[in-house]
Amino acid sequence: MARVEVALGEYDMATWYQATIVQEGKASSAGANARCKVKLLLMPQAMGGTGADGEDELLLIMGRKPEESVLVKEGVRPVPAADARWSPTVGECCELLYLDGWWPVRVKAVKGERWTVMYEAASQKHVVSRAQLRKVVQWDPDAKLWVLTKEEALAAKLAEVPEMRTKTQAKQICGKAIEVFWDGEDQWYEAEVCSFDPATGMHVVLYRQDAYQCEERLMAGGEAEPTIWRHAVRSTARGLAAKGQAMV
Repeated sequence: MARVEVALGEYDMATWYQATIVQEGKASSAGANARCKVKLLLMPQAMGGTGADGEDELLLIMGRKPEESVLVKEGVRPVPAADARWSPTVGECCELLYLDGWWPVRVKAVKGERWTVMYEAASQKHVVSRAQLRKVVQWDPDAKLWVLTKEEALAAKLAEVPEMRTKTQAKQICGKAIEVFWDGEDQWYEAEVCSFDPATGMHVVLYRQDAYQCEERLMAGGEAEPTIWRHAVRSTARGLAAKGQAMV
């Protein structure tokens, strides 16, 4: 039977385990709360686990039944393909293969071919090889495809922030309409750039929705990352034409 990954959703368990589905969710219980029964499996030795390659050996966890019930939509996904190009960096969140499951960790240090990672929920430190780590990936159960994680999506938006490195450029945007991304709400908000302070490198912006005024770092440079923003496209004939061209 084909292997899948399942999430048990419990605090003291790994984020993901490999498993086989032994009983599909009943049609009458379809939807967000549909559940299915699975059997957890040992990870193959070729992937760094303790199971025999090519065999479906059961993973038995003390105090638990051989079969687990998991949410179909949130708790079952395909086994992600390995990304040979990915190399963990200090500060990055990733997953550690430990006790035949994938656990969330953060990279603390890199020395040669060894990575020091921390399982922060229990303050446990591990020094491991690259083979025991993998990139965090996100599965969309509705679209049935892999999508960017929140961190990747933010990094992509940050890479698209308009270039503005000189004070002359910073002043030229005053009086213009922009859109600012609030990652906590996963939403773009339109605002007007009111002024620029050359001493601090900060702009004062006025949000149109609620007349909230504050400082934003629209200019690149310095230790802090700039605010994620873009030029606003107004819903006028010109704006609609620009949107149409952008979609071509």
